[in-house]
Amino acid sequence: MLAAPAVALPRGCPGPSGWLLHWTRQWRALLALLSLIGMNCTSGWPPRPSRRVRCYGGLVLVVRTAHCVVVILSMKDSYDRNKDNYAMLLCLCEIALKCVVTAAAQFVMLIHCKNVCRLTECVLLYSRSGSPTSDCGAMVFVGPAYASGLGMVLGLAVYLIASNADESLTEVSYVLGELTSAVPLLVFWIMQLLLTSLSVGFARDARRHVGGWVSEEKARTAIRPPVLLPVVSLRGLRVRQQFLHDMVLQHNSAFGWCFLCCLAHGFMEAVICLYLGVSYFRRSLDNVEVVKPRLLFNPWFFTWGILQVTMFSGMCVLGQLLSDIHGRIFCDIQTARVSNSRFCRATKMELQSFAQQIQRQDNRPGMFGLLYYDLTTMKTGFATLVTYIIVLCQFEP
Repeated sequence: MLAAPAVALPRGCPGPSGWLLHWTRQWRALLALLSLIGMNCTSGWPPRPSRRVRCYGGLVLVVRTAHCVVVILSMKDSYDRNKDNYAMLLCLCEIALKCVVTAAAQFVMLIHCKNVCRLTECVLLYSRSGSPTSDCGAMVFVGPAYASGLGMVLGLAVYLIASNADESLTEVSYVLGELTSAVPLLVFWIMQLLLTSLSVGFARDARRHVGGWVSEEKARTAIRPPVLLPVVSLRGLRVRQQFLHDMVLQHNSAFGWCFLCCLAHGFMEAVICLYLGVSYFRRSLDNVEVVKPRLLFNPWFFTWGILQVTMFSGMCVLGQLLSDIHGRIFCDIQTARVSNSRFCRATKMELQSFAQQIQRQDNRPGMFGLLYYDLTTMKTGFATLVTYIIVLCQFEP
């Protein structure tokens, strides 16, 4: 189900306000960055599909895939000459997986570019009628925080190449292949975080409106006898809640393949990078002399892996926050229905239907309903990550 029809907005309509203004600025910057790296084929504001940008994205896809294939073949030849290079084998598997998931994510984005247009139109329509609050909260810092992390990854890669310029061409090609595949997927992680923060903002506004309605009706029934109260405003809140639910479903289905590719890439790269960092520290402790950092055994890889884990953790925390806000909305409605005996029968029935609507709807961010981001998923991810690192260390020759 689409969250809203893809219609053109009239010229001269008021722009976003409140927290939505900050989110829109970050979204526009992200779309521009995606278009620059060939992962988005829309242009303008509100964004519209562009044939030129799509051709550019297709060209970038071909060049990036060809470069990754060359890097994979070069690393395979190097591994064939030295079968004992365990780190090279792991990096070969990682960059092969990363090449596949990057190409798949970019192909999906180029084919289904209208999803970006519909999402932006829904946000602009909400800004006109949703009354977003001026309280920005932590949503202002989601995009800049992880964008700075992306800049750190780029700076780290440049530092590794510059400080190890005398290394073999294979290892330098590996880092370059890492960049061409890792940067688009890291941008997708930021996109996923922004979409979830958007849902959190919608849920916070919904709870504010529900609390305002409950307080207003309590004050009205305290000074008037119990009569049939209008439930039009309450039904408007139910429509707002359904809009939020449809938005989350649209995110989960429209960008599900891209987010699944990001998850596969994030776990694979986090495991490999953390393992390479741990291997470097183990070799430093086992040998008396100082071990010279190399491209494949470098302490900076540990930072790279931590960034991937942080993005996954941030997504799970935002998903849990979204679920908790809906739980509080349900509790507010139930408390109002039970504690205020002066509500008329029609209002109580409408409140009961509203509570059942929230209880039946699953508003957690995820992928096709198969996997949801919450604290339970984060704990499982941490346990899986530690397990794979231990296994790799045990099988190290």
